[in-house]
This record gives sequence, structure tokens and C-alpha cells, in this order.
Amino acid sequence: MDSAWPTYNHDNRHTGQSPYNTRDNPMDVKWKFEAELLGFESSPVIDKNGVLYLPARDSYLYALNPDGSLRWRYNINHWGADSPTLAEDGTIYIGSLDDHLYAINPDGSLKWRFDAQDNIIDSSPTIGVDGTVYFGICGPGFNIGRVYAVNPDGTEKWHLDVGDYVYSTAAIGEDGTVYITSNDRYLYALDPDDGSVIWKYRTGSGLSGPSIGADGTIYVSSHDHYLHAVNPDGALQWKTEIGTGSSDTPAIGDDGTIYIGELYFYAVNPDGTIKWIYEGWDQYDYEVTSSAYAISADGLVYFVATNKSGHGGDLFALNCDDGSLHFRKTIAPLDDQYSQPVIGSDGTVYIGSEFYSSTTGGYFYAFGVVDENHPPEQPMIDGPITGKTQEEQIYTFIVTDADADEVFLFVDWGDETDSGWKGPYESDEEITLTHSWSQQGTYTMKAKAKDEHDVEGEWATHIVTMPKAKILQNVISLSQYFRFDFFQLFDSY
Repeated sequence: MDSAWPTYNHDNRHTGQSPYNTRDNPMDVKWKFEAELLGFESSPVIDKNGVLYLPARDSYLYALNPDGSLRWRYNINHWGADSPTLAEDGTIYIGSLDDHLYAINPDGSLKWRFDAQDNIIDSSPTIGVDGTVYFGICGPGFNIGRVYAVNPDGTEKWHLDVGDYVYSTAAIGEDGTVYITSNDRYLYALDPDDGSVIWKYRTGSGLSGPSIGADGTIYVSSHDHYLHAVNPDGALQWKTEIGTGSSDTPAIGDDGTIYIGELYFYAVNPDGTIKWIYEGWDQYDYEVTSSAYAISADGLVYFVATNKSGHGGDLFALNCDDGSLHFRKTIAPLDDQYSQPVIGSDGTVYIGSEFYSSTTGGYFYAFGVVDENHPPEQPMIDGPITGKTQEEQIYTFIVTDADADEVFLFVDWGDETDSGWKGPYESDEEITLTHSWSQQGTYTMKAKAKDEHDVEGEWATHIVTMPKAKILQNVISLSQYFRFDFFQLFDSY
């Protein structure tokens, strides 16, 4: 489909290249869509009308309108393990862990489904120029993988069994050759007509899905510590060490630079030399966790990295020229982050997230220019109006934001101390803070909120009087307990 992002890693060569600019994108949250359960790990695709299609781990394929509202959802009976892809006629193809490839009409109705014979589909489908759909499966049997070619009507065209599971997504060369990798450590070049093996190239360990350069060079990364460049005839052109190696699908810039990440993020020149390495993690134990990346037309590469302890997934944008940091934002503060970013026709950047708390879920975010934004309302403050000094008082605050943005709370306690900015919190979430005053007196507590775009609302006030010191009350209690006058004792001194 001729659209902003029709398939995994943007196109059948898996370059990750978008024709749209993002450098002027302020990366404000335009909207976010919440999954009912578990969240989003895969990247979406975008049709020619701007409708987004993405699977969630709650077993549904979602169709979202450009404003983030739900268009429809279809139950694919299990977790949709990877991205869908769009056909020229608008058909959405998606593989499911329920062992079926689904063809869904643009209105959300089922067109057909193909039975992979009790073998899970853990790769994205790829569509050839004649409409054939290619995908891999885990099976049949233990340590066997299979590549399927399915006709546009849902009938099998051919299949090929290989030496181990096939998790990767097929890339297609200019001549129609199908390139796909298997867990058996081979990169396969297949004839699109009958699935016969034209050649295969072996790496030293598990490897990524392939990407194809403009000159036909095939790039695969491997956990053998290398990025491999393979000629269209199957011969090795070069291999370059990239730290611990990677299982991510490389992205390719319009100048031929190859981008790949794992422990760090690498830019590799087309001749195999290192262009730059980004090592700018705040903590050493971050690693790249999105399996594919997005490159804007004006030279920014987007990817996700996560703290390996499982506490924070951050979206990064680096300048392609020198690897300097352009943007960083935490989008999954409590858990790993695997969704891949994609770019819309207006420069909006889309990405999914997961979170784990009392419930599991996740958001799908649209980062871009907010057309209209309203500041949060004055916080509602509930709590004591009187108390004892040096004794913790409990206050609850509720902040309402008309745009349902996340909010941050600031409290000036009136005694030359404050809370600093606390958050983020959901709109209308009950927020509890405590404070104690050290001296008697009447204090004007003030609270205000700001939204995730840093737009601040008005102050709310709450008057608090501290008439009685806790230490004095303790003295009186002790006097009564020991039945003598402490104050007379103090006066004698």
C-alpha cells in the first residue's frame, strides 16, 4: 500500500526509512490509547487514510483513527506477536500465536484465515509484488522451521522446511528474491515461484531478520558479535564487530549507513567501518530493546532502550550525522519496552508501551504537535485545617485535566518548604502527600499542577493552623502520669 508506514520496518527492504521529517516535532503527547490488558509490543502500520493497525497482547488487532479513537478491534484469539502488513487493496495481514495467519478487511471483518498446522506464527508477513504473502513459523516439530508462501485468496502456494524455528520477517529484493533467516543460523535466499533455495549463508550464532541496501547488499546482525554484509550471490562482502552482537533488524539510511543496536547503538558505513557509537546511557545496564528502528527524512533515527533491571523504557532520537542525542523520553517507567517506533505522514511518531502495577496494561502514544491544550484545573485539597506541630498531617489532592493528560503536582507548604514536582499521575487520580510544621502558627498551603506538556494551572489554597506543640503535649502527659508539676520543677532552675 502507498502509505506512510505499510509494513514492518516501513518497506519490503526493511530500511526503516520514512519520507517525512520529524525534526520540528516537539514530541508532545497528542493522544494515547490504553489497552484493556497487557499492552503493546509490536509496531503499527498506517494506511493511506492515516488509520493505524496494531496488535496488543490482549489478543486483539486494533484499528485506531488518526485522532486516537477506536475504529474497531478484531479478536485474533491469541497474542499478535509481530506487526501486521497492508496489501494494496487495504487487506490487513497479521500472524497470531493461535497458529493462524489472518486476512482482515478494512472494515474489521474476516476475509480468511490460513491454518499453519498447530505451529505458532512469530513473524510479520511480507507481501510480494504479485500479492503473495510470505511468513515464517516455529515448527513443524522440535527444531524445525517453515517458510510459507500464501496466495492472496488464502490458499498455499508453497512451503519450505528449514533447520530451526523462523522468527524473522522476510525481506524482498528488487528481482523478487525472498530473503529470510532461521534460528539454524542461516540467511536463506529463496526463489519466489517455488521456494527453492538459491543459496544460504551461515553466521556464527542466532541472527536478525535481513535488510537490503539500495545496491542489493543484504545485511544481517548476529549474536556472533558481527554485522554481516552479504552480496546478492551469497558471498560475504564484509563483517564488522558490533560488541555483543544483535538480533535486531538493521535499518538503512538514504546514504547507505546501517544502524544496529544492542548494548550500544551503532552507525556503520557501507564499507563496514564504524561511523559512530552511541554510549550515552545514564546507567550502564541499558540496552536497545526495540527490534527495529525508524529514520526520518531529515536525519533522525528513533529506537527504544530499556534498563535491564526492568525499570524504564526510553524512546531515543539520535542525529544520524554524528550520533548526538536529539531527544529522550521515558514512556514505560515500570517495565521493559519492546515496541518499535514508526513515523506518520505529518511527522507524528507512534509507539506502544507496557506497564505493570496493580493491573497490567499499556498505552499506544502519538507524539507530535498538539492542536489545542488546556491547563490542568486547580487541585482539590482535602485534609486537616488544624493539628499539632512536628506531627505528620495527611493531605489528598485530585487534579483534573480536560485533555486527560498526565499531570504533575507541586505543593508549597507555606513554611518556606515545598514538595517539588511530584508525578506523573493520571487525571483525577487521588494523590496523597504528608507534611509536618515545626512551629506554631497559621500557614497558607498552596498547590498547583502542570500537564505533560509543561502547561501550568492556577494555585489552590488551604489554610492550616498549628496551635499546639507536640513536645508540650508530651510534657503535660508525663506530668499527669508521674503526678507532679514539671513546670514547677523547671521554674526552680
